[in-house]
Amino acid sequence: MRRTSLLLKQGVLAAALWAAATPAVLAQAPVTSEARQFSPSLADDDQRNRLPVITSLALSADGKTLATAGDDQIVRLWNMENGKVRSPLAKHRDWVRTLAFSPDGKTLATGGDDRVVRLWDVATGEVKKEMTEATRPIYSLQYSPDGSRLVAVGFEPGMRVYDGHTGELIGNPGCPCSDMRAVAFHPNGHQLACAGRNGKLRLMDVTGGSPPKDVPQAHTRRIRALSFSPDGMLASASEDGRVKIWDPADGKEVREFRAGASKVLSLLFYAPNRLATGGSDNVIRLWDAGTGEELRALKGHTGSVSALTSDRDGTLLISGGYDTTIRVWPLVEHSQSDATAQNQQGDKKTQ
Repeated sequence: MRRTSLLLKQGVLAAALWAAATPAVLAQAPVTSEARQFSPSLADDDQRNRLPVITSLALSADGKTLATAGDDQIVRLWNMENGKVRSPLAKHRDWVRTLAFSPDGKTLATGGDDRVVRLWDVATGEVKKEMTEATRPIYSLQYSPDGSRLVAVGFEPGMRVYDGHTGELIGNPGCPCSDMRAVAFHPNGHQLACAGRNGKLRLMDVTGGSPPKDVPQAHTRRIRALSFSPDGMLASASEDGRVKIWDPADGKEVREFRAGASKVLSLLFYAPNRLATGGSDNVIRLWDAGTGEELRALKGHTGSVSALTSDRDGTLLISGGYDTTIRVWPLVEHSQSDATAQNQQGDKKTQ
């Protein structure tokens, strides 16, 4: 099978991921600029002669399975409990842009440039359903909190809503957010946010109880990522370098701050009132969402940080990037002065 040699070092990656997730490591390791670094080996028959770019990550709700994907068309499932890697999921025929686990962890939804959404049985690695309605690339998939709905957005002007269990198409509502890059469900499952190239943000009541709320100029450039906090506040990140916090009840902006001097490509609420951003400057930044204060910068990637995910407890952050690596960052809260000292030490090591 093509690229099977990418799995030859599965023990190195999976064991390192598993070790990073153990309580002993979390207790001993505060956030530093030195994360564990992993990179797939190059397949013997890969004519591109380069490693795959990592642009999508997803961690199952129980924290036991990590899914990774990128431009080599392959989805990989890593078992974080026993340190083993499953066989590759290799049905896609182009760049895989997005991954989403169902809330029960039994199904993985994948989509990308081949315009097909696939539902995989996580236990067997078999395709349960292929949805081929899209006419342009799929860029973001999101399950509702109860798993009853799966939403797909991409380069088309609308979105597609599927039954989360069967994959049957339920609807195709329009949206003014052309070339959509991001979609997110409110924790209560009643509201949906979507955004795209033109900087517009739409908030939709999925129950149909109220009309959509549009923010025409939420950002001045393409919106790359959306994330709801556990208490229901919405964060958006854009290529304009800014992060904004919104009250989804009325669509009003609550806070705005600049996330470095680069494009913001990835965004995640990893804990209540705690945001992580990744950008084209290769840096991950952690923020206090309530104040907009930067808590620390995580350095190590040598390419744009295009994907972020975390465990449910917010004790483990996982990043992927254009440098073809996956990095695992144990998260332990400590003082700003400690973080500053650690970052300065990291800067000296990279000079």
